[in-house]
Amino acid sequence: MKIKNSILLGAATLSFGVTMQSGISSTQAAIFHTPRSWRGSYHTTDGNSLRINTHSVIINGKVIYQSKWKGWHKLSFARIDYGDAITHKHKVYTFNSLAKYGYQGNGQWRLAIKHGKKELINYQNMGYVNVWHKYYSKAKYKFRTADNTDFFYDTWRPAYLDMNTDSTDLYNSYKDAKNGENSVTTFSNPKKQVYAKWISKKQQDNVLEIKMDGNIYYENNDNHDIRPYSAYRSAGSIWSDFKPTSKYALLKKGN
Repeated sequence: MKIKNSILLGAATLSFGVTMQSGISSTQAAIFHTPRSWRGSYHTTDGNSLRINTHSVIINGKVIYQSKWKGWHKLSFARIDYGDAITHKHKVYTFNSLAKYGYQGNGQWRLAIKHGKKELINYQNMGYVNVWHKYYSKAKYKFRTADNTDFFYDTWRPAYLDMNTDSTDLYNSYKDAKNGENSVTTFSNPKKQVYAKWISKKQQDNVLEIKMDGNIYYENNDNHDIRPYSAYRSAGSIWSDFKPTSKYALLKKGN
């Protein structure tokens, strides 16, 4: 059995779930702002949102408690006395210590850390517990962008194995690469940066000259296994074997 979180505007039962108890809990000295460590945005797995600001508490977009208000809607943060705590394993708190009647309560709260992330645990009577997970903004990175989607014949450019390719064969001569014969090694590391260029300005085939580990090789690039970028954008995400902070990460031009 589960109590659904809801807002009943104009009614005494508010927000975090109903706390049905005959009397309000006794508390210690209150403060009229929220603790810094509690502030931020939280959510439940069933879609409810909670925002704790310095001087207000907001649930599903509606202000529930505010420091400048009066009565039991006034933000009045306090620790609940041990004898009135629902759980004795942890210190628990309330956002409205000025409430006079049980129906005005919003349960008892504590801040927890799970797997390095903050959670607010809301204890209610009859054993009900709601868990609010804190939102953490995703880190934003800016990929460097390749200056072209092709290679040049007179300039070495950074080159990478295409992420969808397992490996490509390398040869000691242009002729062997063109004919696909006598490969001497393979290039199979998509995280490794090499250098590539076309052999001549009027070249009619796709044989690339590859510089890797101080050696010169040739590669038949008919299948575009070698590219001048190591990341591309698809479906709103950037895909790459490199970390965004890597100096080798180059986003495809035009993405």
